[in-house]
Amino acid sequence: MTRGDAFRLSRHAAAAAAFVLVPPHHALGQRIADARFQAADFTSAAADTRENPVVEIAKWSTGALALTAGAFAFIVQHDAEDQLEELERFCIETPSTCRELTATGAYADPEVEARYQALREDYRNSRLLLIAAHVLAATSVVLFVVDLPRGTTPENVPYEPPALRVGVRPGGVVEAAIRYPVSNIFRRSP
Repeated sequence: MTRGDAFRLSRHAAAAAAFVLVPPHHALGQRIADARFQAADFTSAAADTRENPVVEIAKWSTGALALTAGAFAFIVQHDAEDQLEELERFCIETPSTCRELTATGAYADPEVEARYQALREDYRNSRLLLIAAHVLAATSVVLFVVDLPRGTTPENVPYEPPALRVGVRPGGVVEAAIRYPVSNIFRRSP
């Protein structure tokens, strides 16, 4: 038996003893009985809202992986842009090397072609990493929504401002307001 179970058991035992010892028609007995039923409702609501550890780990893991994939895509994209600038500078310095193309459209110089293919591979990897980051981020959002607690929303209690308000507005203007609901005009009081 865990500490929480012992506390829950002792709380229920105390409520049951108070319920038996104090007559229900007595005001205190009624309050104790109401408290006992509210405690039972709270316990069952708490049992329904336990988090699933698999979803809990998955939602944070996919979020972390999305951030990591996005950061890595940014780094790979930046490296590809640096390689493109280097290749353009090389072609400006030695235009004869870059002008020569094969029949398939590849660079005739194998070193230039290898640099160009590495550059294209980095752009392709960056694009795939960004797609993976988007998919992982969307998965993380879905898992966060799935993990939202259910059945624990509080009762909707409408806000009722005070009937008489007196205050000072900015600029030193004193303001007094009286609230009288329009629905009371059409209702008759008994």
